[in-house]
Amino acid sequence: MASPYLCDEYLTAPHAPPRGPLEPWCATVSDHLQQAITDRHAHIDEIADGFEQAAEIALLLGRLGEAKKLRHTAIAFFASEAERGAGTFATMPALWMLLGLARIERALGHYDDALFLFERIASLGLGGSLDDGPLFLTTAQFADIESCFPESSARLRSVAIAEALETLVFARRYDTALVAARARRADDPKWLGALRFETIATALGRMGLLREVQVYLASVIAQHPEHPRLVFEQKRAEAFAAAGRFDDAAERVAFITQTLEMQWEIAPAALSDVLLAARTSHLSALLGRASESARLAARARAHAALLGDVPLEAELALRVIESDAPSDVRADAADALTRIVLATGYAITLPHGGVRLFEAAMPPANEPRAPTYPLLRDRLYAIAA
Repeated sequence: MASPYLCDEYLTAPHAPPRGPLEPWCATVSDHLQQAITDRHAHIDEIADGFEQAAEIALLLGRLGEAKKLRHTAIAFFASEAERGAGTFATMPALWMLLGLARIERALGHYDDALFLFERIASLGLGGSLDDGPLFLTTAQFADIESCFPESSARLRSVAIAEALETLVFARRYDTALVAARARRADDPKWLGALRFETIATALGRMGLLREVQVYLASVIAQHPEHPRLVFEQKRAEAFAAAGRFDDAAERVAFITQTLEMQWEIAPAALSDVLLAARTSHLSALLGRASESARLAARARAHAALLGDVPLEAELALRVIESDAPSDVRADAADALTRIVLATGYAITLPHGGVRLFEAAMPPANEPRAPTYPLLRDRLYAIAA
């Protein structure tokens, strides 16, 4: 079911660290690799972190091919290090790199390739192995890894399951997503249980079963108080709106907004709170509640700035600029967006009516968005050579 009110993006998935300005990010990662250049074997963790962050930066720069090459290079490097004596200490990073490679395949629209990798990783420790693809690993070899790194191994499997569920939803394979999400395991961490519930609600909604979404989520909220209620209330609001029950949707949106604002009075906002606020603000705008949407977006933007997540701050700033918020609030958002466009390296899509506000301040189109990114990339290739 296609509807402007339904959203497939996950709110229960583990969130990566805030996405900061690209140029200082590149420089910091590159500096951390200095010692690894002279002694690769003693700095496996630093090299793994460098490849991980460089691949993420490449994705944010829109360089999916380079991100994929970085992942392949890292896998080959860590596999080689494992054979040279690093053993499980190098194989574990290789497995996480393989998981990241599957994410890139998904971003490229290669859903079958992504699912193949996610499912093979999820099967490790349960009799599965890797005998096809960029990394070879027997059942016995993974048993050794699991004995050395039990927590990381369990998390790897859980994340692979979550990524597979997300991929099924993005690929619009809703029947399969329902079956897979319902196959809960006794060792599922709490966050994965919540993600399974969110997957089921999303799949039911996309299948047009909007009443079933309401019944299901009401049951989840009542029976599983350990899970984040506001996420499920957001899904309920979206399903109400898709069914044309706009007053019910607005009631849920108001509840989420009030709860978030109360939480922010008590403690600093978490990134998950701000992501939820951005989603709630968007739905509020779709429901025609422009003032409420703008007020929530303005507050959430300030929290996004404090947390240092540039794309999220830009999204919220744009929403404020396009709203009927007071002129000083819109001016603050415009200043923030100008700073983001000029100083962070992110490519921001400006609304058609607002392009003239920022056009004169735009950097030239051919100016590098992250000048030291090539240095970081080449340094990693040199380490892996």
